Amino acid sequence: MNDSYRLNSFLLTTLTLTHWNEERLDVLRAFLRDIEIAAAKGVARESLLRESLLQWTFIDLYFNRVIPIDGEDRFKWLQSHFGETLKKTVDLVKYFDTTLLPVKKNEDLAKIIGVDMNDALSLSTVTTPT
Repeated sequence: MNDSYRLNSFLLTTLTLTHWNEERLDVLRAFLRDIEIAAAKGVARESLLRESLLQWTFIDLYFNRVIPIDGEDRFKWLQSHFGETLKKTVDLVKYFDTTLLPVKKNEDLAKIIGVDMNDALSLSTVTTPT
């Protein structure tokens, strides 16, 4: 299992919506820094960038659209919102598959998800896609 999968699992199982929204830009910056380090070692930058943008976007959308857990009791929240969470997850996957995955250029993907790649490391203008 690679580091990004461990990070994704951690993010999805431990953070609340508020925590995610406070940390989301730092997570994206870390992904982008890791890409630059890997690219300096000869790994294809564009494919890493696409994978990281898609991973980050899925997590961002999942928190903001599917599991907007505000309290610390994640289990209780998930129990009381189980059916709604399943439906929203299906809707998110459909949106992801039809809207984001078909996008071929990283610049176009970044535009859809609200990331200004010219300002990527400072990320002062990242929004959540609607």
